[in-house]
Formats: sequence, C-alpha cells, structure tokens
Amino acid sequence: MPNVNPDTGKFDADIPPPGKKKGKPQQPSTTLVEYRTVETGNKAALGYLGMHCVPEDRDFREAEEQGEGLYVEVGDEIEVLETGVHDSGSTGNDH
Repeated sequence: MPNVNPDTGKFDADIPPPGKKKGKPQQPSTTLVEYRTVETGNKAALGYLGMHCVPEDRDFREAEEQGEGLYVEVGDEIEVLETGVHDSGSTGNDH
C-alpha cells in the first residue's frame, strides 16, 4: 500500500525504499497518479490501488470456521482475478 513499509506494515512516508532517494517527485503517489488514475479530466483524482478488493467466498467460509475476521496483512499474496472500467467519479462533485 502507498506509504506503508511492506516488511513491517507500518506507515512510512519519510524513508525511501532501498536504492531510492528522498525528494520529488513524491513516490509512490506520482507513479499511482500516472498509471492508476481512473477519473480522466478530474485534476483532484489520485491514483487507485486495491479499489473494490474483495476476498473470494471460500475465504469467508474459512475465516468463519476459524472464528476470525478477514484482513489483509503483511506478507499476504493478492491475486487480481478481474479488472474493469471505472464508470463513476469518487472525488470532485459527483456525489
């Protein structure tokens, strides 16, 4: 997730990844805006990551059997099963 250290799961906007320098352009936000902006024409829109991320039904059953909730945790592998077109704005004055 943006600005979260993947090794610890903790918010970490001040320390750049290994081999990278701190400074502008701000990462990962700049890259997300470049490749993940779904609201063309909306200058306030940011890049999206994990929008509508939903566990499969089998994961719900497994969590219920174990008496636990469903959480994305450090080290979890996420597989994208489907992508689509974003057809409504979520920033700006659309709502």
